[in-house]
Amino acid sequence: MAAIFAARVLSGRRPLVFENGGQARDLVHVSDVVRATLAAMDAPAAPGHAINVAAGRRIQILDLADGLPELAEWVAGQTVTERGDEAVAEMRARNLVG
Repeated sequence: MAAIFAARVLSGRRPLVFENGGQARDLVHVSDVVRATLAAMDAPAAPGHAINVAAGRRIQILDLADGLPELAEWVAGQTVTERGDEAVAEMRARNLVG
């Protein structure tokens, strides 16, 4: 979700927020995933097991859409291909969104 919002912002478009934006997610920063991966590499019981990495904090989608400065700065240095309109069209074709 964060990457989609950032791609739209960097393409000069507003983030698409469905419903009222009150849906909550537990979003994980890439640095947390790296830290968890490095810890799992040193954990004797980790091989062969799935590891759930979570921040333990709920964030509303609407708050995410208004709080993109750090992500947008990072994404600015990336190559962006924004296909959000195609994805929405596909979801509409499958009656998943209005």
